[in-house]
Amino acid sequence: MLDSNRLVEYLPRLTPEWVAGFIDGEGCICAVKRKRSSFGVELSIAQKEPSILFLLSMKFPDSSAPSVFHNSISGAKCWQLHWSGSNCLEILRYVENHVVLKKKQVELGLRLARFHLRRPEFSRVSDGEKVERRELALAIKSLNEGKTGAPWYNVEEP
Repeated sequence: MLDSNRLVEYLPRLTPEWVAGFIDGEGCICAVKRKRSSFGVELSIAQKEPSILFLLSMKFPDSSAPSVFHNSISGAKCWQLHWSGSNCLEILRYVENHVVLKKKQVELGLRLARFHLRRPEFSRVSDGEKVERRELALAIKSLNEGKTGAPWYNVEEP
């Protein structure tokens, strides 16, 4: 367990390689359905011990604050850190060239997250953009199928 009073001292140790390995082992990159029939990307990491999650939230502040939940299978208390939409960009870019197991999910997630930067908030999503987002979401879903804990927030097949 990390000493919570010394977390700032550990920040330089969060190299791209280390964070990539952590995401490969503990992260979940998934597609989610948004309002107006559009899709987005989410990255979440869950742990029983919250110190690493607090450290990651310091390094990548666009995340949600680490929150507590109970594992639906074991009932154990866990902590979760979560990034959504364009807030995923910083951490996904950081690990992009270093992930091994989830390389394709990171690449697709980056493409999906960039849609949030292209248009002003509340502007209409074009039909072409909807199709492309849906295709990216289905590709992420396909890569994650069969892996435990991979949520599919209403990403339907055509």
